[in-house]
Amino acid sequence: MIVRGDEAILPRGSTRVEAGDRLHVIVRQEVARGFPELIERWRSGPIGWAPQRRTRFPGPPVFSIRPWSATDGDSARPDRVAGKAVIERLRSRHDRPGAVVVLEDGRYAVTGSLLIVGSALQVRRQARKCLQQTDDDTEQAWWQEVTGTLAAPARHQPGPS
Repeated sequence: MIVRGDEAILPRGSTRVEAGDRLHVIVRQEVARGFPELIERWRSGPIGWAPQRRTRFPGPPVFSIRPWSATDGDSARPDRVAGKAVIERLRSRHDRPGAVVVLEDGRYAVTGSLLIVGSALQVRRQARKCLQQTDDDTEQAWWQEVTGTLAAPARHQPGPS
């Protein structure tokens, strides 16, 4: 929440923080570890998007889907997926470990109980199938979020998620 004078403002994507604003921020524990660094960046300014190397996958994107295994690492905050570095985390699942990420080769991945890797279109199609195959409300919400996140990947701007 932003407190500006006597007014409390619930920020939206277009809300700008102004000099003199007081911020009240609630974050999950795993995000809290990086919070002191973010506050220092706010103090020293300017805050901009860190440059990210994003390439296009050469040729037709390879699509794969399989169960996530413990040898794959942390599905909530993966560093590598299918042998490729994660360059951006677009979404994190809040009810259980899982994420939507961009890989260094330009493909997208969904982590969690399943590992889905492919182009935005391929992953979005699979997310729609998963959505249709579940009656669980939290699973439906997750697959809707995945679908929405990958609806227009060209608009994604590199940055923290």
